[in-house]
Amino acid sequence: MPEAADLTAAVTAYLKSDAALAALVGTRVFGGEMPPAETAQMPRKALVLRASGGVSLTAGSHAEHDTQRLDLFSFGETPH
Repeated sequence: MPEAADLTAAVTAYLKSDAALAALVGTRVFGGEMPPAETAQMPRKALVLRASGGVSLTAGSHAEHDTQRLDLFSFGETPH
């Protein structure tokens, strides 16, 4: 069976390339966790994507793919 694609890295790269999003958060789009250098600068706008758990939708089948989910955490300069 082929290795699963790294969904977190792919979506992070896609979001970093989006001009409208870059206008809001700059380059502060992170996969996995926010780097310590960034946490020291908080609060400011940022996005963090993390792999999420869940039940496999293809368990017990012969499908050569599976379910992948992401959680998206957004941060702002203020609570609003």
